[in-house]
Amino acid sequence: MDVISVIVPIYNVEKYLVRCLQSIIKQTYQNLEIILVDDGSTDTSGKLCDKFAEKDSRIIVIHKKNGGLSDARNVGIDKSSGSYLVFVDSDDWIDENALYNIASVIKDDKIDVVVSKFVEVFEEKSVIKDPGIVSVKNATNDRIIEYMFKNSENTWPAQKYIISKKFIIENGLKFKYGVLHEDLDWTTKVFLCDPCCVVMDDEWYYHRMGRSG
Repeated sequence: MDVISVIVPIYNVEKYLVRCLQSIIKQTYQNLEIILVDDGSTDTSGKLCDKFAEKDSRIIVIHKKNGGLSDARNVGIDKSSGSYLVFVDSDDWIDENALYNIASVIKDDKIDVVVSKFVEVFEEKSVIKDPGIVSVKNATNDRIIEYMFKNSENTWPAQKYIISKKFIIENGLKFKYGVLHEDLDWTTKVFLCDPCCVVMDDEWYYHRMGRSG
């Protein structure tokens, strides 16, 4: 398995950033690059990125003028050199075996997209959506896509999809600049390009919900 690029867009998340970055650095799968895109933070987030980069040569820090989540992700995509890309929001975190399990699912470079589920973490409880994704784990590509659009309760977040860099380039799959709910546009475009998909049913991504700020 080649390098996996983890792209983290960052804006004013000093309260949550350390946990996020530690969860990536401590992965049992070590063949990765970590791209931190500081999108014009006005708190200490940018300085935290630099401190982490001083201690880990796999980390690339990009400081840029604020342009929003889509722009930050697109900058990360352009800078990435990995065969597959993983998007992690800077107030979320991932399981320590996440990238190892992702790598084990990707059998060859014909896989364009790995479809996964994640845990939505509220202050009072955690919710696992799409438990039925296990039922399509070994299904045909058409069945996987049909499931995501007809049965999934949580289709749209980009963090659910591990995607081939080659597939992104060939299909021009960038995030739309200057809009809210950019994942809705991006995920739709991804599936319209008829990717070759596989499913992983590990609960590896912890998505913080309803936080203040």
